[in-house]
Amino acid sequence: MRFVAVKTVDQQGALMLHKTRDLLVRQRTILINGLRGHLAEFGIIAAGGNLLRAWLGLTPKAHSSAGKERHVGISKQGDGYIRRLLVVGATAVMRRARQDNGSRLWGAKLLERKYAKLAAVVLANKTARIAWAVITRGETYAAPAVYHSFLAG
Repeated sequence: MRFVAVKTVDQQGALMLHKTRDLLVRQRTILINGLRGHLAEFGIIAAGGNLLRAWLGLTPKAHSSAGKERHVGISKQGDGYIRRLLVVGATAVMRRARQDNGSRLWGAKLLERKYAKLAAVVLANKTARIAWAVITRGETYAAPAVYHSFLAG
């Protein structure tokens, strides 16, 4: 049997402070999400594709230390099924961009700078922004002419 050393009063106080803060953050998040749901029932929805992208988990995780900010992977928060559909669809588009000579296309240019999986997540992020804009404006999506020739190829 292993025994744990008795904590000092200062150590217990610091631990209690951290646990209390964590509890308050979780309670605040629950309250905000509940309020957001109630407001949505009245048709009041927070504007912006950034919230949708964050909810889908398509935004980069940020880690910072000493003023240096690094983005590591994606947050993978929210609805994994929709995120997976967006990323799989974007992967198919990136595969097509790599096969075709689409030097003018956004995806092909992105593949020159980034590896394929990251490019697919970036395209999924862009697709989520476009979907948000189409839904909130009540419009029908019209792809740019470049994409029509790319998809018809």
